[in-house]
Amino acid sequence: MDGAGLMRALAADPVLRAIPVVVMSSLPEAAVAERCSGYVSFMRKPFKIADVIEVAARLVNHAKS
Repeated sequence: MDGAGLMRALAADPVLRAIPVVVMSSLPEAAVAERCSGYVSFMRKPFKIADVIEVAARLVNHAKS
């Protein structure tokens, strides 16, 4: 299953569709967006671990509010 297939499967499941997804790819976001939708954040590889932590913290803080 590729990323687009995973996104479709998550969206189809009432329990899993609320899980925020961060897409990480070496492709430009425009290319990914043609195949995938529903993700909350996009990170282009290579990325810094500090950026991953920042995105994760933002999602956790958003879930708490």
